[in-house]
Amino acid sequence: MMWIDITLIVFSLLIVISIIDYVRPNLKEGATGGCDLNKDPIYLAKVNAADIKGMKDDIGEVKKLKEDIVILTNLVNNNAKSIQAMGDELKSKSDELTGGWEADSGEDLPSVGGLA
Repeated sequence: MMWIDITLIVFSLLIVISIIDYVRPNLKEGATGGCDLNKDPIYLAKVNAADIKGMKDDIGEVKKLKEDIVILTNLVNNNAKSIQAMGDELKSKSDELTGGWEADSGEDLPSVGGLA
């Protein structure tokens, strides 16, 4: 009979404790309800600061890309001038060899003399 009494006392205590927790729950300091961070000014300030830093980093990358584009544009222009100069030099050498013969002129190709 003693075991039954002890078991009843233990279960009675558990029931009383659960009723007390239901009536008077443990509250944590600062946790007064829902967690709506979209209205919390400190949270919004931190989000804005992170967004601003991200934008600043993006602008820095864009400036670097702009500098790279200017450098590459100058290199391409220099290459174009060099290729044009090479083409002009090759044309003058070919004119020397062919006597300035134009393929579209309809004239016969000059013959080479003195090789026989």
